[in-house]
Amino acid sequence: MSTTTQTSALGATASAATQQPLWKPGVAAAAVASVATTMLADVASAAGVSFADHTGPSIPVAAFAQLTLVFSLVGVGIAA
Repeated sequence: MSTTTQTSALGATASAATQQPLWKPGVAAAAVASVATTMLADVASAAGVSFADHTGPSIPVAAFAQLTLVFSLVGVGIAA
């Protein structure tokens, strides 16, 4: 008869109590990404880039921030 022992790559000292929550830095990163996307959209708009196509009005700059934040938080929720 044989015995198999499995050990984790982190060792026996890792526990659930020592792990940091993922959602806190994820929310902070989502906020930073939202601000950065808005700033880049503002710069591009000031440089003359049009966010409109032939089908209708242009995309508002605030929509870039909103969608970046929403979908970043969806990703954080999936990861957490």
